[in-house]
Amino acid sequence: ERLEHLVQDILELASLESSESVLEWRSIDLIEMLRQIVANNQRRAQLTQHTLNFTAADNLPLFKGDRARLRQVFSELLDNAFAYTPTGTTINLETARYEEENRQWLMVQVQDNGPGIAPEDQAHVFDRFFRGRPAEQGNIVGTGLGLCIAQQIVQAHHGHIAMESEPGRGTIFTVWLPVP
Repeated sequence: ERLEHLVQDILELASLESSESVLEWRSIDLIEMLRQIVANNQRRAQLTQHTLNFTAADNLPLFKGDRARLRQVFSELLDNAFAYTPTGTTINLETARYEEENRQWLMVQVQDNGPGIAPEDQAHVFDRFFRGRPAEQGNIVGTGLGLCIAQQIVQAHHGHIAMESEPGRGTIFTVWLPVP
């Protein structure tokens, strides 16, 4: 099963990096999509004794993108937050709208209060097959391709993804998507 998952991730990454990648561009209500993702993860939060909070900005415009691919990005970020956040703590998902240099951006942020990412590992979190020490030491399953794939998907939407982390204080992943 893990080998099959690895092969699927490699094939998906190759597809995203090639001109063969086909995105299905449609109007997306980002808030509604994120509400569904949060609702689908509430039972998981209960089972793992996490609190999953969602704060939605008012009046976000529709976004033009590939719903399935964007869903994959936000699901990956939440999966990582669940995997690395200690039992009994909180995971926050938040949206906002920003204007920077005469350009409108939709921001989606996933914040955990896990162990954080060591400074020497932070430059590598989006690298292929990279798994930090907590993943290797903590029996956390994964291929080391999820964040790389998420970054490729966000870039295909003309956006970018950023990470802030402080050891012992958690990690924040922020996805920036341009408003068309």
